[in-house]
Order: sequence, then C-alpha cells, then structure tokens
Amino acid sequence: SFKESSRTGVIPSWIGTQLSNLLLLDLDMNGFEGPIPSTFGELSELRFLLLNRNKLEGNIPPQLANLTNLQLLLLDENKLVGDAEGLFCDGPNLLGNLSEFYSDCGDSGDDSSSPQVNCPCCTLCCDEANTTCNDDLLLANYEPIWELSFGRRKWDFGSDEMDDFAV
Repeated sequence: SFKESSRTGVIPSWIGTQLSNLLLLDLDMNGFEGPIPSTFGELSELRFLLLNRNKLEGNIPPQLANLTNLQLLLLDENKLVGDAEGLFCDGPNLLGNLSEFYSDCGDSGDDSSSPQVNCPCCTLCCDEANTTCNDDLLLANYEPIWELSFGRRKWDFGSDEMDDFAV
C-alpha cells in the first residue's frame, strides 16, 4: 500500500506487467498525475483498486474491464472522463464481482466543464463541489484485505527504492 505516501508523477506502467499476482493496489491520497496505465488490465488477480484522491486524468482505460476479480474500485476525486457503461455497468447494475465503485459522476449543479464519468452503476458519485464525498472513515480507511485474513502492512521506502514513482 502506498496510501498517503506523498508520491507524485505518473503511475509506472510496469506495475501492471510485473505484479500480476497483486490482490490490492492502494495509491489513494497521493499526487499521481496522468492517465491510469492500460497495463493495469493485466492485473488478473486484483480485487481492490484504490486510485482515488489523486490528480489522474484522461479516459478510464477499457482494459480495466479485464479485471474480473475486482470487488472494489475507487476512482473518485480525480479528473477522469469516460463511460463506465459496458466496462463495469450493465445499466444500474455492477458487473462481475464488483460490489463498490466510486467515481466523479455526481452533478456539480452548474454547467462547468469539470471531468465526469458516465456511471449509471456507481455506488457513490462524487463531484468537485462536494470535497467530503468519500471522507467517511469507514470508506476512506477501508481495509478490504482483512476480509481475506491478511493484515495490511505499511512499508516505508527510501528515495532510492522509489525512484520509479517520482517524476
């Protein structure tokens, strides 16, 4: 988990190609920019993907639809655009094993050009006007891996080990 670890820059695409057995990827609350790597679609075992509260932008990669084991997907508080219909939604219903999906799909109440995701199935739709949309402690500090009888370890890495995460 790299949650709240002050990481910035573009998320490295090698995560998707070299960590194929990853169950949980938590990059919540950092300063990552740019697109979600399309290689994340190769994380075939991934169950929990938390990319919320960053500065990610661009389209949601269609390759994420390959994550058939995904149970939790948090994309809120970014600048993503796209259509979740067909990727994660069948109308108002979530597809596959996905039970929680948060995104920036709420109505901001004006005609702003803020990025939005068309998401008829999101379990929580946030908007830029609501800065506390996903601030509930239970949700923001969700520890899903505990449900699998694993403890989440927090690792501290020095700058040498994390050069690939910096711009």
